[in-house]
Amino acid sequence: MRAAAALGGKQRMSVELHVFFSGKLPNKKALSQAMAELGFPFTIAAGSLERQQGFMPMRLRRQATGVELDVFNERAAVEELAGKDIDPSFDRSANFRWSGDEHEMLAGWCAAAALAKLVNGLVLDESDVNPISPDQAIALARQYLHDVLKPESGPQRRKAYDIKHYLEPLLRQRRDLVFVDGLLVIRPIRHIVRGAAFEKIRSGRSFRLYRFTCPLFDPREITRVTAILRVWEPHFEPLLMDVLANDIFDSAGSMISIDEFAAGLPGLHRDKETLPLAFLLSGHRERAVAYMDNIESRNPTNPQLKPWYAKLRAFIARDVEDLCVHFRAKEAEAAKSLKLDRFWEPSPFPVELPAAERKARSDEPVFVPRPWIARPDWLLGDVPEQPGEVRFAKDWDLRGDKQVLIVPLSREQAEERHRNVEGYVLAARLTNGLLVLFRWDGEDRNHPDRLKPNDRDPANYAMRHIFELYGRHCSCRTSLFRSEMVSGTVLLDGVSVMRHQDETWGWYWSLRADEAKELIIDSRGDNARRSRIVTEEEIEQLKFAAPKFGEFETLAQLVLKQLRTKGFGELT
Repeated sequence: MRAAAALGGKQRMSVELHVFFSGKLPNKKALSQAMAELGFPFTIAAGSLERQQGFMPMRLRRQATGVELDVFNERAAVEELAGKDIDPSFDRSANFRWSGDEHEMLAGWCAAAALAKLVNGLVLDESDVNPISPDQAIALARQYLHDVLKPESGPQRRKAYDIKHYLEPLLRQRRDLVFVDGLLVIRPIRHIVRGAAFEKIRSGRSFRLYRFTCPLFDPREITRVTAILRVWEPHFEPLLMDVLANDIFDSAGSMISIDEFAAGLPGLHRDKETLPLAFLLSGHRERAVAYMDNIESRNPTNPQLKPWYAKLRAFIARDVEDLCVHFRAKEAEAAKSLKLDRFWEPSPFPVELPAAERKARSDEPVFVPRPWIARPDWLLGDVPEQPGEVRFAKDWDLRGDKQVLIVPLSREQAEERHRNVEGYVLAARLTNGLLVLFRWDGEDRNHPDRLKPNDRDPANYAMRHIFELYGRHCSCRTSLFRSEMVSGTVLLDGVSVMRHQDETWGWYWSLRADEAKELIIDSRGDNARRSRIVTEEEIEQLKFAAPKFGEFETLAQLVLKQLRTKGFGELT
């Protein structure tokens, strides 16, 4: 434990790199020369690396900077950091640390990469699982030099880096987060992995971001799409940090027990075992029995389900000690599979402990996303609250039960985007208190496809505009297709209503004008479904002038009228 104690302590906000090697260290002059040969713009005053302890002054061109460097000479320290599978000849580690300063970060990466090259060692970023070769470390150091010392001049030059590039400032600030193989998770981990999962889409131009939880005792990922973030947008990085804090870690960090995890599970399909296992391991055997009785009573003779019933019944019948040994082994296997075994702390299950000890010995640590990367003032804005008030923004998001505007715009800025067929949102408050959110489709001027020389008609950048009305209990949505707006007249041919409580579509009306037929589905009660033939006069009453910039009232009133006349009632 000596290495962990030495590397922790006073600099909780630092980041660490480790170089594993055997044999003697070069002197500082040799390290400085190696950095020069690699094209790294750092120099170090002559001296001994063997006797180095603490801050090592360096110069970045003419500017003073530096990095902390300590050396450990024990195989145990190497294994504690990198695991027992690392090259058995490595019995020493050079450990570089820095605070949130970007130049210190560059100093650490460049010095570590050059040193690894000199000693034929391996480099381990503390936020990763596997060490990397000297050549890989050199490539990363060069990339970081390019990013920091030569900032991009605008979004058109932004590259689709791996997501870790954008997470580096957060990882430097929060030592209780780790990024491994597309997962940003809270550490340490006892029984439940909590955090965010990233999925790269469109060749790295965009990322789909998920709220991710996974019980190690039954490693079935529970995910919910939180956002799709586009790398090329100028506000990508601050929005990423804001979504992580408010949409993911604020809730994930407060879910600390297996009980709380189980309470948040959605309705499970019959082949899922997570819920009854959570009941058992939390010490609620009676709830597991009641769950199984309920499930089995629905389909008691199904031959396909009998093996599943028997398997779970067998778990219920096992004694506590045997049950926990089995699932602790499952946890070890799952942690290794997720490449999180370095951050897993084998811990007792709640069922093994008195209630008074469960929080300290079994629960996950509480995680609060503060401190965090600061949100710029211009990123978010409030939706209108006063009747008749209209606001504009690039986009909007739902935070809990409250809508927020993303990158608010002036009316003049929004009108320019409208003329240029760029996406934006109009937000307005009706006199009846309903909130209008009118999303005009378009392609942002910074979109990579729009920056390419082409002969596309700008009008083709828009496909579908989304019009929504929000009340306290439910909201409704309709779509306007640009191809249908060209003639100047639009037909209202569909309205869907969502219940906020369970986020399900509870009512739907659609019109097939070519067949003169309408369909209504009402799932609020008996899931009624009915269709009828409509007249030409009825269809004509659903036509309206295509909205121009800033117009929304006519469409809002037509949608509300349709809800009333087709049986939904008032939107509240």
